[in-house]
Amino acid sequence: MPGIGLIGKSAKTLKSGEIMYCGIYYGRLYKSIDFGQTWNSTAYTPTQGWNALACSADGKTVLALCGQMTYVSYDGGDTFTQKVNTMGSYNYGSVGMSANGQYMISGIRYVNKSNDFGATWTQALGSPGYPCLSGTGQYQYIFQNPGNVLRSTNYGASWTDIGGYNNWYGGACSYDGARVGAAIYTNGMVHGLSTSYGSPFNFSYYTYYYGYGLSLPGDSTSYKYINSVYNKSAITAGGVTGVGLAYYPGCFSYSGLYCAVKPNSGQIKVSGNGGATWSNVGPSGSTGPMCTNVFNLNI
Repeated sequence: MPGIGLIGKSAKTLKSGEIMYCGIYYGRLYKSIDFGQTWNSTAYTPTQGWNALACSADGKTVLALCGQMTYVSYDGGDTFTQKVNTMGSYNYGSVGMSANGQYMISGIRYVNKSNDFGATWTQALGSPGYPCLSGTGQYQYIFQNPGNVLRSTNYGASWTDIGGYNNWYGGACSYDGARVGAAIYTNGMVHGLSTSYGSPFNFSYYTYYYGYGLSLPGDSTSYKYINSVYNKSAITAGGVTGVGLAYYPGCFSYSGLYCAVKPNSGQIKVSGNGGATWSNVGPSGSTGPMCTNVFNLNI
């Protein structure tokens, strides 16, 4: 894997899930370099609420959706550069980044993508969509809202409509791009999930609830996920339990062993056993998005 490294650590010791970020909505960006056990705020002071986060495998490059603007940090979240306007006033969006940081995608009202480490951006979709991409960047998905799912198998060069549903929120996919899904904001249907590159999607139903976001491990053979659901968030499957109400879906390491989520109140919840048990650590405050470093090695 290119670009795996961390200040004070060598590439041989860095593991998936070791670096985590949490953006407290309308608050600071917090960072952990020990699997979520301790947290410190970065130097950056945001002017808008954090909507979505993604980071590279080495944890140094951070892609953020703040308000309607897309920002990129190349120093582990201490400074950010404004890149592109995704438009809209939605509180939820999606971002995705390849493990080496070369391929990026960001979306709310518009979807924009970069193939050169965030230096330049082009529009991938001129209407609302929630994107995600695989670890290499080869497989990219846009969950349209409203509309079907668009899939690219050539690093975002071209897109194919693969059907799906409607009213998607918060796309996520595995490292190889095979396991992919998103939340669905429709009464009684909370997410669609595929294990075969989006063909087909299987849907989960919970009466009287709406999906807000979905997070998946990097390993496409894992059965775990965390689903954020309106008024009953983080309805959990795959052994992930006890998260509580959280409008943002959290993050997983490659295998799913390490995971974290920021509830709507209280501290960050962190698990080192795949969500079987949780510890309350780090900052308190409002809910917010999270991300962790994911690559196809270790845990």
